[in-house]
Amino acid sequence: MTDTTPEAMPPSTPRPAAAPARPAVPFGSVMLVVGGLAMVIAPYLLWYRMYGSAYDGFSRDPLSTSGAHNRGWLYIVFGAPLLVCGAVQLLARRVTAVAAASVAIGVLALVVCLGFLTNAADLQATLHVPSKKFHWEPGQWVGLAGAMVALAGGVGTLTRRVGERPATVRAVSAVA
Repeated sequence: MTDTTPEAMPPSTPRPAAAPARPAVPFGSVMLVVGGLAMVIAPYLLWYRMYGSAYDGFSRDPLSTSGAHNRGWLYIVFGAPLLVCGAVQLLARRVTAVAAASVAIGVLALVVCLGFLTNAADLQATLHVPSKKFHWEPGQWVGLAGAMVALAGGVGTLTRRVGERPATVRAVSAVA
C-alpha cells in the first residue's frame, strides 16, 4: 500500500489543489428575500373589488357554494421558503443546493400566482361582472412581482455559482 499523503509524495508530483470558494452573490440573495417578503405580504392586501365588496387572500370566495375562502395561504407557503433561502444564502454565502431549491420553489410560486390571476379573471367572466364594477387591487400583483423577483434572484445566484468552475489539477500543475 502506498502512502498518498502530501508529505510522502515526491516534490515533482503535482499536488491536488483545494477548490476555490464559490462566490457569494448578495444581490441575488437580497432579491430572494425581497421577493419572498412580497409574497408573504400579498395575501393580506386587497386582491380585487367587485360590486363594492373588497376581497383579499383570506376572503370568502364569491363563487364558492360551500363558503370556501380564497387560498391566500399558498402565497405564504411559497413566499416563506423563498425568504428563508435568501437569508440562508446571505449568511452561508456558498450553498449551491439552496440556490437550486430557490429556483424550483420560485417556479412553483410563479405558477401559483399566475393561476390565481386567471381565477380572478374567470370569476369576473363567470359572474358577468361589468368592468366598471370589477377593480383589480394590488395584492395579487404584488405576489406575482414577488415571485418573479425571487425567481430572478434564484436563477441569478445559481448561474453565478454553477458558472464558475473550480480549477482542475491539470490546470494548476501546468501553471506550476
